[in-house]
Amino acid sequence: MTSDISDESEAFEIESARDAVFTCFIVQRSLMPLDLSTCEYMLLRRSVFTEEGYKKMFQPSRRILYALHLDLPRDMERSLRTATPYKADRYMTFYVGVPNISERVYNRDLALVIVNNIRRADNKTEKLRRYLNLMKCLKLDRYRRTVNFIFDNVIHFLYPECMDSNLVVEFAEIFNFYSWTFYRESPDIVGYVLEHARRMRYNIWGSNEWKLDPINACITFHTTGNIGKLLEYGTVLRTNCHLYMEILGEFLGRRQTTTCRISERRIFLLIQLFYIFVESRASWTALRLIWRSIPDPYLSGKELYFAFGGIITPEYFYALNGFYNSTVVEENPPSDHTTPRLLLQLCRVAIRSILSSNFQLPHGIGQLGVGKTLESYLKLQY
Repeated sequence: MTSDISDESEAFEIESARDAVFTCFIVQRSLMPLDLSTCEYMLLRRSVFTEEGYKKMFQPSRRILYALHLDLPRDMERSLRTATPYKADRYMTFYVGVPNISERVYNRDLALVIVNNIRRADNKTEKLRRYLNLMKCLKLDRYRRTVNFIFDNVIHFLYPECMDSNLVVEFAEIFNFYSWTFYRESPDIVGYVLEHARRMRYNIWGSNEWKLDPINACITFHTTGNIGKLLEYGTVLRTNCHLYMEILGEFLGRRQTTTCRISERRIFLLIQLFYIFVESRASWTALRLIWRSIPDPYLSGKELYFAFGGIITPEYFYALNGFYNSTVVEENPPSDHTTPRLLLQLCRVAIRSILSSNFQLPHGIGQLGVGKTLESYLKLQY
C-alpha cells in the first residue's frame, strides 16, 4: 500500500472470503455470480454494499476524512468499477474483467467454511449435493492443498453410509481421487470409491490425463497399501519405464546396452523390482500382488545379472536375487532361465481381465461357481 490516499483507494488486496464477496457486489453490480440457493438464513444476514462504505472499510486511513467531514476532490480517486492498477502484478484482487484471488483465500477460508457447514449439517449427503456446483464455480480443485483438504474431510462424511454412487463418483472426480490415491494411504476409502464406480459401470481412470498410472504412483509415493484394492477392482499395471528412469537416472545411465537385448516390458519389471528393493523393501507384499495379477514370466537369474551384475556389488546382487525369489516367486523354483508362467496363472489373468472389462470385479468371482479355493486364487489371495 502506498502513502498517497488516491493510490490507496485503487490498490487493495483480497485476503479473506468475506472481502472477496464484498468486492464482487461492488465491482460487478450484480448478484448473478453468487449462487444464493446454497446459502442459508440469508434474510437474517442483511448487508448493504456501497462503494463509499467499501472504501471506508478497506482504508482505515480514510477515517480522518469522515471524522472531519471532508471530501476528496473527484479527480483524485477513481471508481472501483473503472480503476485499473498501474502495476497489475503488485495486486492479488478482483479487478474489473480480471478476477484474481490469493490461494490462501481458498485454503484458509472458503474450503474450511464449506467443510464445517457440511460437518454441522444433519443431512450431510444433501448438503454436499447442494454445494458441489458452488465448489465447481469457485474452482476449488485448482490447488492440490485445497483438493486434499476437502477430499480428506468430506469423504469421511460419506463413507460408509452414503449409497448414492453418482454423488460419490462425481465428488471423487472433481476433487481428483486419482492423485489422492497416491498421496494418502487408505485402502478402505479407495475400495469405497471404486465400488461405487463399478456399480455405475464407470471407468474412473478413463478421463485420467496423466501418464502416471495409480499403481506405479503408489509405489513411488510409498502408499503401497492402496495397491491391493486397486488390483482387486481390476486396475491395470502399465509399463512406465520413464518414471523409474527419472528416479534412478544415474543408475540407468550406466546401462546403455540394456535396451538392445531385453524388451521394454522386461526392463520396466526389472527397474520396478530394483526400486522397491532399494527404496521400499517393506512393500514386498504389494510387489507380490502385482506379479499375481500379470502373465509375465518371472524374472530369471540371468536377466537380473545382465541388468545389475556389473553395477552393484556381488553381495548386493545376491541380496536382490534372494529378495525377489523369496517374496515374489511362488510357482516354479528359481531359475537362471526365463520360463512361462503356469497355465493356471494365465487363466487367472484372462478371467480377471474379462470380469474387469464387464465391471464384475471383484464380486463376479463369487458367481462363477468354481469353489472357495479357486475363488481365493482369482481374488489374488494366494
